[in-house]
This record gives sequence, C-alpha cells and structure tokens, in this order.
Amino acid sequence: MKCSVQDQKRLLDMSRLHNEIEVLEARAVNLPEKQRLDEVLRQKALARSRTVTASITLSEMDAELFKLNSDIAKLRRREADDRRRLTVSADRERRRDLNHDINAAQRIRARLESRRDDIESQRDQHLKTPDRQDQPPEMIDSGDSVAAARRALDDSIMAVRRRIDEKHRKVQVIKNELPDEIVEAYDIQREDHGVGATQLIDRVCLGCLMSLDNATLTAFRQAPV
Repeated sequence: MKCSVQDQKRLLDMSRLHNEIEVLEARAVNLPEKQRLDEVLRQKALARSRTVTASITLSEMDAELFKLNSDIAKLRRREADDRRRLTVSADRERRRDLNHDINAAQRIRARLESRRDDIESQRDQHLKTPDRQDQPPEMIDSGDSVAAARRALDDSIMAVRRRIDEKHRKVQVIKNELPDEIVEAYDIQREDHGVGATQLIDRVCLGCLMSLDNATLTAFRQAPV
C-alpha cells in the first residue's frame, strides 16, 4: 500500500510515539523510587524477621515454603502453557487474552517469590540463631518510611502515566487524520512485528537495520496506490 508523503510523515510520527510509549512503560516498572521502596521493605522485613523468628517454628516455615514453591511451579506451568498457545493462535482476541493471563501470572508469581525469599531469609536466620529467647526485641520501623516510599513511587508512576496518556492522545489524533485502511494496515503490522511503520533510507530499513534486496525494493515501488 502506497501513501502520500504527508501520510507517510504521520505514520512515522505515530510509530515514534508508540516507541516512546513503550520506553515510558518500561521505565514505569523500573523507577528509582521502586528500587527505594523495595530496599525499605527489605530492611523492614529483615528487622521484623529478627524479632519474630524465635516465635516461628522451623516446621511452619518449611510448610509455607513448600506451598509457595508449589504455587510458583503451577504459575510457571501456566505461563508456559499460555506462551505455547500464543505461538499457535492467530485469533487477535485470543492472543490478547493469553498475553493478559501471562502478565497476571507473572505479577502473582513475583509476589509469591518475594514472600518465599522473605521466608527463606527468616529460616536461615532461625538456623543461625536458634535461641533468641533471651535477646531483647528490636524496634521495628513504624511504617512511616514505607508510606513515604510508596507515596514517592505513586507520584512518579502518575507522572509517567500522564506522559503516556498524552502520547496516546497524540496517536489517536493522527489516526483520526489518516484513512481507515492505512490505520488498519499499520495496526496489523505493529501487532505482528512490533513496528507499525519505519523509514527506508537507500536500501536500509531503520526498523530492522537490514539492507533490502532488489526484488523487495521493486515490489515496494510497484505496490498499488
């Protein structure tokens, strides 16, 4: 499909916006504030574990670890099954549902793995210091530091989300200006290959950085309007 020069520029603008959205979405889950919150929670968990280890028996820890590992294994199998179905499914709705289920399973598994790590840390501490009955309890963080870290993370996420939403609005403006068949072709290309449109400079595709052969270039030039 050929496009006017103006439509080509709009497609490139939309592709650039989608790339920027993907970068922002990746940044949203790897914010420095997230690392800070994780560290605060880790420190808090370690402090708490030093005060409660003596009251948790080794058998209770082993039982919880067994259940956590079992649940984590089930989630891994669920993710693997979804990915296998994803490779053979061509239905767009089905693929979207499978991707959603994979993401949900990954989030649940991450929480379970974090809990497992905490329990394993407590178990190790229990084995190293089996008798803590005579030691005075340590002060546990009141929660202010965790609340502050969560607020900072929420603020940063909201700031990134606002930028993402603004770029989505710009994408929609461009789509409204383009013919429906061009938008449909762009969306299909982006869903199938991750890139809806890119530049071709001389023989080089800037999307895959490959040099195209003469047959492909000729096919492009002879594409129907």
